[in-house]
Amino acid sequence: MNATTPEARLHRGLTPFDALLLTLSCLSPVFSVYGPGAEVLRQSGTGAAALFALGIAVAAVWGMVYAELGAAYPYAGGDYVGVGSVLGSAAGFACLALWGVIVLPTDAYLAKLVATYAGQVLPATVPWLWVYGSLLAALCVALLAVRASAVVTGIFLGIEFAAVLALVVAGFLHPAAGAWAAIAHPQLPAAGHWAPVATAALALGAVNAAFATVGGNQAIAFGEELIDPHRNMGRVLLAACLLGAVAIALPVIAVVLGAAGDPGVFASAAPFSAYISSVARTLGLASALTRRSGARGIQRPDSHRL
Repeated sequence: MNATTPEARLHRGLTPFDALLLTLSCLSPVFSVYGPGAEVLRQSGTGAAALFALGIAVAAVWGMVYAELGAAYPYAGGDYVGVGSVLGSAAGFACLALWGVIVLPTDAYLAKLVATYAGQVLPATVPWLWVYGSLLAALCVALLAVRASAVVTGIFLGIEFAAVLALVVAGFLHPAAGAWAAIAHPQLPAAGHWAPVATAALALGAVNAAFATVGGNQAIAFGEELIDPHRNMGRVLLAACLLGAVAIALPVIAVVLGAAGDPGVFASAAPFSAYISSVARTLGLASALTRRSGARGIQRPDSHRL
């Protein structure tokens, strides 16, 4: 009599690809690059490239641990479910409490980050409108059904990867002179000249780089919606972890390569925007010189005939 009817049972509707899109959107490569990535650039200078390369290795270890945990305990609720199942309810509650303490300041930080970079594009706007507007938009997306949310976040994820790809292409196609030497011997602009980066700054930068690159464990939250979770959860989690780590680390490495000789980028409050502006100015100048040279080449035969 109390048996659950087929209509009332939980319907698992998320494919592994849907879960991957949602997880990558939670990881948010753009926020990780423009947020912690920018901090590491300002703290560690050209050493940020090596630190983020190391972050990929840290993320791989992180992903393998969480892949095992998520495949064994694919239940909604996040990390605390697996921790509670393995270590007991007290440890699970501690994990949940820690998450509750961290998530609100993290959301506020991300919203403020939106305002910082939006102000670079639209300086006449009021920052608090971007802060509260981004939080409201995130809330509206979170209230959608899971599959609808996957579509919306997938669209934004495509935009994020386009922004990340622009940084990667710009940095690797236009490396600064002596960039590899600057990476091998980390330096940072100070008082108008380049100075070696302190060991303490590199250590702090390594922690921030690892924090920025690790992820993918957000997939555990979709354990009760994922089709065949014991088989698919580990794959989704590990794929999200590695894809996210590479998508976050490569832009930082590329910008260090491209801006190794430009102290203004490392000193900027928004270093990635400063780098893109620098590349745009350089390309604009090169285009203008090319057009001028072409115009002179066209005019020279006419003047010769005169």
